[in-house]
Amino acid sequence: MGDAMELGLRGRTAPSRAQPAASAVPSPARAASVEFAADGIRVNAVCPSIVDTPMSRGDLGLDGFADAGSSPPDRAVSIRPERTPMGYTGAQVDGAVVVITGGGTGIGAAVAERYAAEGAHVVVVGRRREPLDAVAARTGAAVVVADAADAASARAAVQATLDRFGRIDVLVNNAGGHGFSAVGETDDASWAASLEANLGTAFVMSREALPALIESTGQIVVISSLAGLFAGPSVAGYTVGKHALIGLTKTLARDYGRHGVRVNAVCPGWVQTPMADAEMDEFAAHAGLRTRAEAYGAVTADVPLARAAQPREIAAVVRFLGSGESSYMTGAVLVVDGGAHIVDVPTLAFDHAGM
Repeated sequence: MGDAMELGLRGRTAPSRAQPAASAVPSPARAASVEFAADGIRVNAVCPSIVDTPMSRGDLGLDGFADAGSSPPDRAVSIRPERTPMGYTGAQVDGAVVVITGGGTGIGAAVAERYAAEGAHVVVVGRRREPLDAVAARTGAAVVVADAADAASARAAVQATLDRFGRIDVLVNNAGGHGFSAVGETDDASWAASLEANLGTAFVMSREALPALIESTGQIVVISSLAGLFAGPSVAGYTVGKHALIGLTKTLARDYGRHGVRVNAVCPGWVQTPMADAEMDEFAAHAGLRTRAEAYGAVTADVPLARAAQPREIAAVVRFLGSGESSYMTGAVLVVDGGAHIVDVPTLAFDHAGM
């Protein structure tokens, strides 16, 4: 409710159609994020579970049990601080070993740059050496040419990392692409290629890296997409693969949390990457727009922040999830899309009418 109180100081309220239900705690943040994005104000909500605070210890009946050494009552939840890794603002990644698939361009390259800037040992994995070498020249990253969707190749990439650094602390499953056609226009070979590129890479690489990640109680960060939550036109394979990545994230988190491995997903919206640039060029030519910038402007016109992301902005979220700062998060899906996912599409007609 702090967001609603701060907005109240500005003397403004959202239109009646955007008023949240009183019982829906995140709703004020969603309504406000749409209403005030044009003013440069970003609004987000955090939904914690059980947190070891004086209030929760009293509510759960835990006070007095930890010091007395006795067992809490059946209704209480035992909180064991000795088993909880400490996350804190500024949690270090210096010296961590970070493996990034699809590390040669776009988001993967930005993630490599972010971790390397903070002293991590970065390993970029991909099928094409040239872009990997370019990232290595900027960051000092180790290069492993491998196909993350192929079991033997992925296993070799993991082993090469272990041979050089002795451990893996973070795996960033960023490789993806393919699948840009409607179902009726997708042949079997294209369908298989899209699932291999978008889902198979993350599945195989995660499986091969799991023993090392269990040993280090590490993290996996899966790069899905806004297409993992919604469906755009004529992107069947890509959409299905990105949806499936969220399922993979949740099943990994469910099965391996007890082993100390945390797994979370990121769903970016439009990001200015080489792949997106190519899409914008194609769109601009089709729509009669003069420049790529105009194309980006058109596809983000109804996004609250009204722009595409820079790769480094996605990398910042990946770094958060792939570090001790997110120590109580697993199975989460963070949407990084400038607010696109909270827009009520039918009400865009009101905006377009100037209401």
